[in-house]
Amino acid sequence: MSVDYFDPEPALPRDTKAATFGQASVQKPRGEPRDGAEAKSFGSLGTLAKPAKVSPWAGIDIGLVSAILALLAIGLVLSLAASPVMAAREAAKGGAELDPFFFTLRHSGFIVAALLMMLVASRLPASMVRRGAFVLFVISFLLLALARLMGSAANGSQRWMEFGGFTVQPSEFIKPAVIVMCGWLLAQRDLFARGPWTALAFIFFAMTAGLMLVQPDVGQTALLTAAFMATFFVSGLPMVWALSMIAGAGLLGVGLYNLLPYIKRRVDAFLDTGTADRGQIDASLRAFEAGGLFGAGPGQSTTIKNLPHAHNDFIFAVAAEEFGAIGCLVIIALFGFITLRGLWLASLVQDGYRRAAAAGLFTVFGVQAMINLMVNVELIPTKGMTLPFLSYGGSSMIGTAITLGFALALTRSDNPRTQMKPV
Repeated sequence: MSVDYFDPEPALPRDTKAATFGQASVQKPRGEPRDGAEAKSFGSLGTLAKPAKVSPWAGIDIGLVSAILALLAIGLVLSLAASPVMAAREAAKGGAELDPFFFTLRHSGFIVAALLMMLVASRLPASMVRRGAFVLFVISFLLLALARLMGSAANGSQRWMEFGGFTVQPSEFIKPAVIVMCGWLLAQRDLFARGPWTALAFIFFAMTAGLMLVQPDVGQTALLTAAFMATFFVSGLPMVWALSMIAGAGLLGVGLYNLLPYIKRRVDAFLDTGTADRGQIDASLRAFEAGGLFGAGPGQSTTIKNLPHAHNDFIFAVAAEEFGAIGCLVIIALFGFITLRGLWLASLVQDGYRRAAAAGLFTVFGVQAMINLMVNVELIPTKGMTLPFLSYGGSSMIGTAITLGFALALTRSDNPRTQMKPV
């Protein structure tokens, strides 16, 4: 799909001007007399053109929007299969009796909120994206710190805050904020070479990653690190720095394996398939086997009952059983299209800040999807990370919408691309 850019029409010469009739435009030399029909500016023969209505999606890549809407629709269909099982499971735990489609209804509400958030974010000018990201960073960073002190704990981690019956995960919102800010800081090196821009970008990244690790949330930390490296790479990352960051990430991984028991259990379960507790991943693999090529059909999943997190972390396994390998390939193709198309659009941007930040934001989206898909088919150890736009969860849904909303705003074709200047 081609990307159209706004190209203003050249100004008319001083000695000519246009006379318009409906859709026809005729240029006449200055001073030449007009006939009676041409002299009419209002009436049946000549009318003044009315300003065209501007679509809220003007300048935004339609292919990306279409793929995003397709993912949201698929996620809604999958929630119809997962919701009754999850509602029954909540009742069996001693909770309140829930409507079978309770989770589907909430998921629908999250979709509406996400679409509105993405639409608003995508219409922001580049300067407002940066300012909005800073405000989002401050709020999310405070919530992230509060979550470690007084948040809800689960599976050995303390990374959620509860507000009026809703559980919020601040790390979902801070990722796009950090990437946009770092993209802008790193771009300033081309404008003000003597400023401490690289150090400031590392400080923001290190503060956020450190706070995530103490929760602990290793998966989100790894995702943020990958996106930061992509942002830095697009901004002109020296090879020495790249190798140092990769080596540091490897050493940190070894240290976390030895320090965090739950990380050790998951890695051991991945490496030792015979003795470790593998109930969740085995149920996921059985779903892929049962689905075959074309799947069992919508609502026909049976292994979903053995998946504790079928509605979020393992929603891809539900898709595999109900829609088979063909359905899985469609989902993978949509994620791949959004990620690669977004990175290509980012590469067309000439402004350094917008190019780097957009590349980092699309990397967040693509790497998060890749991690979830690989976990579902046991290519990497299990990690509690949602599948963007498909998994149930308000924080994940709206956080992803903000991520792509910012990315769409920074790659809009009606934004100036030809100047490198502060915004």
